[in-house]
Amino acid sequence: SSPTAARWRATFSTPAGPHTVYASTVAVTAPAGATAKILRPIAPKAADALDQIYYPCVFSVTLAYPESAFKEKLRGFGNLIPRSMGVRTLGTIWSSCLFPGRAPKGMELLLSYIGGAQDKGIAELGDEEVAMQVHKDVKDILLRPDYEDGPTVVGVRKWARAIPQYNKGYFDLMDAVKDDTKDMEGLFLGGNYSSGVAFGDCVLWGVNTAKEIDAFLK
Repeated sequence: SSPTAARWRATFSTPAGPHTVYASTVAVTAPAGATAKILRPIAPKAADALDQIYYPCVFSVTLAYPESAFKEKLRGFGNLIPRSMGVRTLGTIWSSCLFPGRAPKGMELLLSYIGGAQDKGIAELGDEEVAMQVHKDVKDILLRPDYEDGPTVVGVRKWARAIPQYNKGYFDLMDAVKDDTKDMEGLFLGGNYSSGVAFGDCVLWGVNTAKEIDAFLK
């Protein structure tokens, strides 16, 4: 749209400098905290509500082991770990089983997640401590009892604000967002804090919202 016909002006930071786009509609699918910063100048109450959506810390930890370290040959997707087991790691994806070429011959690559809403203390640990905690859990579940060597630590990444939680009071917060933006025609707010945290839920939001935007523009 031209600046005179557009309802919205969006300015982006790019390697070449700020870039401004004028549009009749804007779909914002950033995390709640980032969306709050965008909306604060025009919808402060919505921004305040979005800032209250809780995102716990989660680490992703990638470790590698020799095939000979495992109790049994890995076959499958991975393993989830019930909280009732008292194991700190949330679950492990067996990456080298899923995707050929992810590890050298004779090695297995594992991607584990640790942290979450029931483990707030994980945010205070350093990368090495987190990697060793995951190694301990992997050893207890997957490795031979007599395996004494440590893992090859391929990567550790901290997601300080990982997955939004639909806690008590969540719907009140979303009602406040909707109320403060109800008169802002052409604004569509999405993301896993509103559509659901699963990848499929986010895709479905995009498919449905594309139809809404198309209808809005006609």
